Amino acid sequence: MPTCRCDDRLPPDCPPMPSGLADLPGQDMGYGEFRAALLRAVARHPGLAGWTAEAEGDPGRMLLEMWAYVLDVTRFYDARLTEEFFLPGALRPVSAARIIRLLGYRPRPATSATALLVAEVEGADPVIVPAGAGFRSEAFDDEPPQVFETIAPHELDAARNRWALAPVAGSDWPGRILVPAGDSGVPKRGMLVVRDGGTPLHASPIAGTRAHVGPDGGRYVEVELETPLALAEGADITGFDLRLMGLTAARSPFGHSFSSAALVLDGVYPQLRKDDPAVLEVGGTLHPFRIACARKTEVTVPTGSDTEALAPASVVDLPAIAGLTLTATTVWRLHFHPVAVGRMTAPARTSLTPDELGAGTRLVATGPAAATPVSSAFVLRGAGGRGARLAGQVTRAPATGDPVFSPDAGGAPAGPEIRTPAHLFGNLVTAVRGESVAREVLGSADATRPENRFKLKKAPLSWIEDASSTTGIRPLLEVRVDNIAWQRHETLFAAGPQDRWYMLETDADGNSWVVFGDGERGARPPSGQDNVTASYRFGAGAAKPPPGTIRQMVNPVKGVKRIDNALPLTGGADAEPPEEIRTNAPKSALTLGRAVSVQDFAALARTFPGVLNVAAGWAWDRRRQRAVVKLWVVEDGGLDADALAVWLRTMAAEDTPVAVRTAEPVDRALTVSLAIAAGHPGPETRDAVLSRLADPETGFLALRRVPIGGVLYRSALIEAIQRTQGVAAVTALRLDGVEMDWAVKAPLGRYFDFSEIITVS
Repeated sequence: MPTCRCDDRLPPDCPPMPSGLADLPGQDMGYGEFRAALLRAVARHPGLAGWTAEAEGDPGRMLLEMWAYVLDVTRFYDARLTEEFFLPGALRPVSAARIIRLLGYRPRPATSATALLVAEVEGADPVIVPAGAGFRSEAFDDEPPQVFETIAPHELDAARNRWALAPVAGSDWPGRILVPAGDSGVPKRGMLVVRDGGTPLHASPIAGTRAHVGPDGGRYVEVELETPLALAEGADITGFDLRLMGLTAARSPFGHSFSSAALVLDGVYPQLRKDDPAVLEVGGTLHPFRIACARKTEVTVPTGSDTEALAPASVVDLPAIAGLTLTATTVWRLHFHPVAVGRMTAPARTSLTPDELGAGTRLVATGPAAATPVSSAFVLRGAGGRGARLAGQVTRAPATGDPVFSPDAGGAPAGPEIRTPAHLFGNLVTAVRGESVAREVLGSADATRPENRFKLKKAPLSWIEDASSTTGIRPLLEVRVDNIAWQRHETLFAAGPQDRWYMLETDADGNSWVVFGDGERGARPPSGQDNVTASYRFGAGAAKPPPGTIRQMVNPVKGVKRIDNALPLTGGADAEPPEEIRTNAPKSALTLGRAVSVQDFAALARTFPGVLNVAAGWAWDRRRQRAVVKLWVVEDGGLDADALAVWLRTMAAEDTPVAVRTAEPVDRALTVSLAIAAGHPGPETRDAVLSRLADPETGFLALRRVPIGGVLYRSALIEAIQRTQGVAAVTALRLDGVEMDWAVKAPLGRYFDFSEIITVS
């Protein structure tokens, strides 16, 4: 029977549970609700009709209250146990593993990074780097040295060691007039005209010359003018040259008919040439122009008597010049008869991108000459270590015999800015992370058992990208039973009783287990003593040594004198974390192993090593004149986009066009101002908000979660912030210093990157 008004509350109804929930809703009941329900139930029992439960220290009421406590605790643990049956709520690894096994989903194991090494060898004969050759990196960050090994042999040749990239002449206006030191004929005084492709642009007396050392280390002559040359920043000066005016003439003092469009000179000057530059000086102002016509005329010369004599004189037609009008009394002088004194230049490029290399890029040989054209992959590496991979051909220029590089059709790919001096390397070696273990004894097979499982002693097993595999990756592993190699398959479901198949399982600690069939799905391995062996490589993960740190050979190869990793490593990823498994497993299971819709492509791409975030859609390919599935991905710095595209094509219908592009970040700055709830420490609350927004794995604005080409809503951002304990209100939310609008949309193929600037105050 109720004893107070609060006991009149009815228990809540069972909450709705639609599909797709991230959390299971529980009943809003606790000790108070259970106690009230028990007291209400007293009236339904005739034997308790006279019990009021109002006496102080009543044992019956104490017993009911104890049961209410038991129900409250039981409700809590019942909810936790129930959540373990659903993937989004499964906190225990064993529970998650059981669920994803039912879905047929296999979490991505840790994968190995790939290093592209450049080598220099010596000797006249080719040098063979065998398969399994090992290379060791230096320690980096908090990581110990890592070992990389070749999968296939490589043939190297001293003639392909390297070539120096010849200086690439600059074309942008450097802010001063420069002439190569060896080509300069500019005097210290005189009238100079600057031309662009033959058109006079500027004229000025020379103020002086001096030596200049450019940022490229080259030596130049700098020409100083009394009236400096003014050009727009970045103006192209490729066709600019300098002309020194060798002669000067004045206006004829003798009688002649005046015309403002004709200059009658004080003599006959055969040096006047059509299209030559000239300079008209009027009142100290210089007007450069191109001579359109030079001819002869006659002027009247007084003789001191009543008769007049005629004398020849040169006439130059004057084009219309803005702001200049000549009269019969105007005093002027003409400077003409140009002499070439040098071509304007800019210092050689101190940096360039690979796509700026065109056909016939000049090289400088640094070693023995290649006997035949060299066609292969190359690495262009600049000062400071940055570089890029290129494909093309090194040949010899027909006129000079000097080596030149020409990229393959389509040109060199865009890449990072590479500082000069730069070198082109032709001896490349591909190695993947991992140390070899040969013929490790896993154990003794027992054919009487339905299941034989053996653990590899070293972990993690090395997996590499392989577009031909249904999962996009494969392990570097060979398993033998009685010295007979067995085949690895993703599952034994389709295996027959005689099929020598095995599959791999990875436990929560990263250990790999070799699992054989039970005699019905897959053959049982024959019994024997230590007859199950494995040869494999171990070593994987996202940590990768930076460029220039792989320089040591584990087992030196004769003829190899130098080796290092000129480029950042590709691939390599940690095992799929639980947070990603909870998202990827259900989506991937819905694809049934094949990609049909754009959502299928996005779900499969998320499981590929190196992919953090994906957006997919249909796009129009102008070259192929058809629609393509286009994916924009945010990657962790080690993604091979071409390998991802190839793998996705194998997972789709034949001839399905797929394009993969790396999404471009748009740097944004976010400032959050908070009102802190009473009783909560300010610094800890602000740190918690920053973590909720920026945590790399779970943050609302983490690269794994931020929309690509999508909309970021102010309301959703505020909701995420206010869910943090201690936040009373969000008083201001500014994006790049301006109060954030209700929504902001990222451009197609781009995403907002807040990783550098999030301020919480």
